[in-house]
Amino acid sequence: MENTSLKMVFSTASNYENAMMIVRNIIYDRLAFCCNVIPNSTSIYVWDGKVVEDTEHMLIIKTDAAKLDELKKRIVELHDYQIPEIVVLDIVDSTFAYSNWAKSILHNIE
Repeated sequence: MENTSLKMVFSTASNYENAMMIVRNIIYDRLAFCCNVIPNSTSIYVWDGKVVEDTEHMLIIKTDAAKLDELKKRIVELHDYQIPEIVVLDIVDSTFAYSNWAKSILHNIE
């Protein structure tokens, strides 16, 4: 098992334009090495004491531990939600080649 410092960050956005703006910015800023936007997911949650059902766009963002704090700050700055979802999971296993590729993108290693 390859031990990595890679992280997978989940967030949602209220519209496709905000989702794409967020992921483009964090990729260009090298705060993530890969992002996925999954459009039109249904979210059911409690907000202001009411159950809300919305269509949102899921963001799956891959980064590493060294970039995580800056990434979270950037998501909050770019997001249109008052309290954006930012959930972080450890990637506990990946191939050696994938881990090396990810780190080369994030840290400009050629």
